[in-house]
Amino acid sequence: MATRTKTRTRTNTKTIAIAAAVVGLAAAAGLGYNMVRRPVTNPTPVTNTVVTPTPTPTPTTGTLLIQNLKTPASTIVIAGKDIYTPFATYEVTAVDEDLTIDRVAVSNLTGGDNADFNYIAVASNGTVRGQSALPAGQTGNVDIDLAGNAITISKGGIIQFQIWAKLAPVMASAVVNGSWTGVARSGHTPALGLSSNLQTGNWTSDYANKLNVRATGVQSGKLYLANAGSFNGNQQVIRKSKPIVAKLLLNVTYLMGTSGQEMEIQKFKVGADQAGPVAIKQIAFKINKSQQVSIGYLRLYRNSSQIPSSDYFITEANTAVDLKATNVATGTNSIIAVIAFKDEEVVSGSGNVYTLRAVVNYPAIPGNSLSTYFLRDPYAPVVTGNLSNNVKTNLTVSSPNIFAIGARAFPGTFVWSDNSEVPHSASVPGSADWTNDVYVQALDGTSLSN
Repeated sequence: MATRTKTRTRTNTKTIAIAAAVVGLAAAAGLGYNMVRRPVTNPTPVTNTVVTPTPTPTPTTGTLLIQNLKTPASTIVIAGKDIYTPFATYEVTAVDEDLTIDRVAVSNLTGGDNADFNYIAVASNGTVRGQSALPAGQTGNVDIDLAGNAITISKGGIIQFQIWAKLAPVMASAVVNGSWTGVARSGHTPALGLSSNLQTGNWTSDYANKLNVRATGVQSGKLYLANAGSFNGNQQVIRKSKPIVAKLLLNVTYLMGTSGQEMEIQKFKVGADQAGPVAIKQIAFKINKSQQVSIGYLRLYRNSSQIPSSDYFITEANTAVDLKATNVATGTNSIIAVIAFKDEEVVSGSGNVYTLRAVVNYPAIPGNSLSTYFLRDPYAPVVTGNLSNNVKTNLTVSSPNIFAIGARAFPGTFVWSDNSEVPHSASVPGSADWTNDVYVQALDGTSLSN
C-alpha cells in the first residue's frame, strides 16, 4: 500500500487532496499505485505597502489685507497746536482668524521735514495706540510700538487705523537764517505713510517688499504680511494760520427793478483760524454776463460800510482799466475784476462780511444774466514767497495794481498771508509769507438773472 504523506503547506492542499483521491480509486480497483512526489515551491510573498503621506507644513505667514483710504484730502493744516492732526487712514480686514497689530513703522515723505513734527501717532477708534518722535533729518521713518494697546481685529471683521501728527510751531526765516530744511517752515508740504521694506531692528527679513505693519494671528501665532504698494497719505500744507471763507446770500438774487443802480454782485465772509490773524492782499473775481448787460463803478464794502476808495484798487485784468471809475459796455461777455488792497486787510476771529457792489445796466426783458465767481487757478501749485507786481501773465496785462507771488505766470487769485514771517510786510516785495488760493475752501460763485 502506498504511503500517504501529509503536509501543512496551505498552498498545496488542493494537490494533496487530488492525489489522495487517485490513490483511493486505484486501491479500490486493485491496482497498484506509485506516487511521485513533486517538490513544493514556496510562492513569492505578496507585500502590501502602506504609503504614509508627507504632512503639508503649516505656513508660518499669512496674507494681511490693508487698504489705503486716501483720506484726509490735501488741505491746510495749522502748526503749533497741541492737538493731533490726521494725515492718513487705512482699513484692515481679518480673513482667516483674529489678528493683533502691535507695531507700525511710519515714513515722512518728500515735501516736508522731520522738524515739522513733534510726534507721530497711530490711532484707532479715536484713541492714540502709540506715538514716537521722528529722528533728525529731512525725511525718515519712525517705529511706533503699540504694545499694551494693540489693535485687535476679530475674524471676519474690519477696522480702521490712522496716522496722526502733532505739528511743531513754524519758524520765521529771520530766526533760522533763511533755512528751509532742518526747521519747521510755513509752506512745507509733508505727507505721512506706512513704511515698507524695513529689515532692521524690530523688522526681520520677512518684511522684504512688505509693509512694516506687524500683525499676528491670535489662534495660530502666524505672522500676517501685506505687500508693499501705494500706502502714502495725501500731502498737506503747513501754515501758521488760515483764512475761513464763507459764501453769503445776496439781498437780491435777480435782475429786476431799476436798471442803472448800484447792486450787490458778490457777498462773502472771511474769518481766521483761532491760531491767529491772516492778511488779505488780493482777491480776483470772474464776472460773466449777457452781452446786453453793462457793469461798472465797482465798490467794496466791509460789513455795512463802504471801504474808503483810496484803500484799494479794482482793476480789469485784461485791460488794466480802473473798474472803480469805468463802465464795461455791452457786447462783452466776461471780465476779471482784481481787488487789491494798497496795504493789506487784516482779518481775525470771526472776521468781516465783504460785499462787492456795481452799477448794472440791463434791458427790462427776460433772459439776461450776470454771475460773479472767485477766480481760481486749477493748475496752481502751492507757493510761498514774496509779492511782485507789474508782471504780465497769461491772464493779465502788466499793472502796478495787480499782484502775483514771486515770478508766477498766473495772477494771485486769492493772495493771503499767515503772518509767519517777522517782520511781516505787504509792500512789494514784502515778506516771504504770501501764498495763493490753493486749498482755501468755500470760494464759490453767485448768480443773478432776470
